[in-house]
Amino acid sequence: MSATHAYMHEPNPRMAGCALQPLEIPSDIVEHIRDLMFDSDSKRKPPTDVEQWYRARSSEADQGKRAVAWKTGKLFQPDNLFFRTVDTGRLLPMALAHFRVQFYAIESHWEFVETQKTKEEFAGGTLGALMHGLLLLRNVHDYGGADMPVIIVDWQTPILEAALDYWVEASKNQWSETERAKQFCQVASMHPGLNPCLYQVDRCVRSLLRGDDPDVGYVAPVIAFYQFHKNGKCFPLFTRASHAFPGLQSFPITCGAAQCEEPDCGYWNMKAARSLHSPSPMVGKPNRKDDRVVCNLWGCEVQHTEQTKLQQCIKCKEVLYCSRAHQSLDWHVHKCVCEKKT
Repeated sequence: MSATHAYMHEPNPRMAGCALQPLEIPSDIVEHIRDLMFDSDSKRKPPTDVEQWYRARSSEADQGKRAVAWKTGKLFQPDNLFFRTVDTGRLLPMALAHFRVQFYAIESHWEFVETQKTKEEFAGGTLGALMHGLLLLRNVHDYGGADMPVIIVDWQTPILEAALDYWVEASKNQWSETERAKQFCQVASMHPGLNPCLYQVDRCVRSLLRGDDPDVGYVAPVIAFYQFHKNGKCFPLFTRASHAFPGLQSFPITCGAAQCEEPDCGYWNMKAARSLHSPSPMVGKPNRKDDRVVCNLWGCEVQHTEQTKLQQCIKCKEVLYCSRAHQSLDWHVHKCVCEKKT
């Protein structure tokens, strides 16, 4: 039996046996790069495509509630951009959504990088390029989004999309082991010299999804795949469809640079995003409950139900509270976004 076929029968892969090596960027560095980027973007005239996208999204509401809220007249800054979370229904500011980023790459990639700069310098530059997309993916989660894995691959788009489709179909748990091995090998054979090979990336992906790997420690709500070559893009794979931001596919596909005239020069391909089937034995249970609506004061877990009716903010009618006391406690945050609908 070949090594590839033997791998297909391994039910519980571990990150410890994976050839992809992680480099973690801690949350304070992520926030520093985020703030530098916003300081630069806020000074650009005319506004960047991303800034215009936020303004347009903040004027759109579904059943009276916005997925993104940005108060009229406020600066384009993390303190002023609020997101509707998919797991609690709260409207929370970007500035309070701390997270770490883990870059996964094979040893030869890190060796190549270090011929030109340090791994940390590469990671910081790449993080700056991917930041707006990562912020969008992170901020729709109240709980469970504090780690954002990015897998670096030197793959062309058809191969990457075929691999994403493979994981989506595998998550349905409908294949026999023989069929699974066949589908795996079909993707791997599209380009025999894949770098890294599909075997190692698959091990990394499944380890990130399991939730019980001590070398990971979380179930990622989304995994990003970054193509490490000229004009490479980043592709998101969500662990379930509800983890995706509403209207994700409208995210700008340009880089936002003032002098750039390329129509498709951005770092993200949100239109190619995939979502795994849910529930799936491939994906561990996240340490949270999804699809709830709770009191907007962070930390309060009083849930809006038929039996327990929470009260709307009278002014904006976009958030709920369990009591006047909690509304008062939340006001120093909520006032940055609260405004009467026109």
